[in-house]
Amino acid sequence: MELTQIMLIPLIIATIGIFYSLPELFKELKKLKIKKEYLAILIAISISFLIFEILFVKPTERIFFDEHLYQDEAMDILKQFNAKMCVYGTNETCKIFIYYHQGIAWAYIIALGYLISGINVMHTAWNLNLIFSTLSILLLFFVCFMLTRKEPTSLISSFFYASTPLILIWTRTGGAETSLVFFSLLSILSLLVWIETKNKKIFVLLISSIVFAAQGKIEGVFILPILAAFYFLLSKIDVEEIVKISIPIILLLAPAFVYLFVQYQQDTFGATENKKFSLDYFFQNIKTNSLFWFNYYQNGTPIQTQNV
Repeated sequence: MELTQIMLIPLIIATIGIFYSLPELFKELKKLKIKKEYLAILIAISISFLIFEILFVKPTERIFFDEHLYQDEAMDILKQFNAKMCVYGTNETCKIFIYYHQGIAWAYIIALGYLISGINVMHTAWNLNLIFSTLSILLLFFVCFMLTRKEPTSLISSFFYASTPLILIWTRTGGAETSLVFFSLLSILSLLVWIETKNKKIFVLLISSIVFAAQGKIEGVFILPILAAFYFLLSKIDVEEIVKISIPIILLLAPAFVYLFVQYQQDTFGATENKKFSLDYFFQNIKTNSLFWFNYYQNGTPIQTQNV
């Protein structure tokens, strides 16, 4: 088997793990005894967001964000069981493949969408992102509540997320960002619940969601130090427990780490200097990224998307 085929196996295992353990998360969240009026407002915010997106935000395809490449990769996953991109072939067979420098989780999710609803190139990605973005509003509430134990604070966090221009506009796109946010939040929530309960099924959910988050995009691997920081800040240090967490993560993400290393050697990731990853870029781009969050370029010009 090729590396890009082996990489699909952890995602399949993680998919089974999520569906197996997700009901247990619902049970644990019910034990939090959050006041019903706050849950009602949270649901109202989520439904309002969903309705607003459907009625007022037209789906867009961002060509320069490689959304069409995810669709191509998804079809190859579905038809060839291979996370490469076909650049030459027939309707039945691919003769020439290339590697794509991003993680494969989003393409895999789109492939599942194709498997369930049929191949509808952009609409499948748009609809999946709409679902993920709506669910992220709910997840953010519970993450904030686990950290603060305050319903108003958690509700405000979800409201601001749901009303952020960048989220409102780009939820109806086909990029990997929305699913990356969803699985990152799910992994953080799973960790917070597991620290309190040590529930084995929640542990399965934690590992499974990490597999998706870490492969959502190339920068998805940064979910690992973020989760480690949460663990060391909120839990007693237990070497045996750390080993218990680390082993399945290493085993399931080993193919992705190898793939990342190969791509790091071959791809520039848009870097204009020798440094492909550096904190220098972070400090240089603080203003740009802040404006970008509100859908503006660095010079203050609104970002325009092409309706399709």
